[in-house]
Amino acid sequence: MTQQNDADGHPAPRGSLSKGTGLGLLALLGGHLVMWGVLPSLQPYSAFMTFLVAPWILLAAIAAHFLRRQEPRTVAGLLIAAGILVGVVVLLIGILALMLAQSPGHF
Repeated sequence: MTQQNDADGHPAPRGSLSKGTGLGLLALLGGHLVMWGVLPSLQPYSAFMTFLVAPWILLAAIAAHFLRRQEPRTVAGLLIAAGILVGVVVLLIGILALMLAQSPGHF
């Protein structure tokens, strides 16, 4: 695999995993917090779907930007951030299911 060089002969920047992870978590968590504040004004519309989808569209737009700039490591960091958020949600749902399973009675 050959590495491309810029005009000065230096290796082309490939981005940073930590930059991508930080930007991804900021976009997803910040986007959900902003949507939480905007959600009451969206009552006549499908507010719940907007709340779930808008931060992911923002993440996809950021990923497209870094793909155009040819920074694949930053895009990989964005995917890591998405995986972290999905993993945390799955763990929380699993904990909730376990707590409900341990309580007397059924769902």
